[in-house]
Amino acid sequence: GLLGGGGDGGSTGAENRTAYLEMYKEQKAGELDPLEVKRGLWERCALTAQPLDAGAGGVVADELGSLFNREPLLVALAAKATEGVAMPARVAHVRGLRDVTPLRLTPRPEGEGGGGGAAAVGAYTDREQSPFVCPLTGLDFNGRFRFVALRPSGLVVSERALKQAPEAVEGLIGGGA
Repeated sequence: GLLGGGGDGGSTGAENRTAYLEMYKEQKAGELDPLEVKRGLWERCALTAQPLDAGAGGVVADELGSLFNREPLLVALAAKATEGVAMPARVAHVRGLRDVTPLRLTPRPEGEGGGGGAAAVGAYTDREQSPFVCPLTGLDFNGRFRFVALRPSGLVVSERALKQAPEAVEGLIGGGA
């Protein structure tokens, strides 16, 4: 028989060195990692770029899906109302608290890592882990999976939970804090 004629798992002419090198391409200085940018949208306040803090006053979302720590947003709205300070362009559409929905985010359970707690020196931390998760599926709130905020309750669940277990989502809405 003919050896290496195909179907034996060997390489093909279509494979080339550039495809292999693309896997190991180094990031250029000043170039932002698109995954890190996406994670920042899900884990940081759109106004201050500080990490989202569900405890201190809560987290709110606007109609466009931008996330804000509530307190800095209130301060910016008050400064706009009293001193005429202009809001940054990315949040100029928010005119008041009526334009945002308070969110009920589920913190990552203790002991599952990634929650921003003090880690042991040299401990492995998964960059994909978020401080918040879906209360039903446990999926990370990090930009890799679609999440929805249900109004008026503000409950945040993964789209997967909404599709696969709508009854459970309704139960969470009714029995939420």
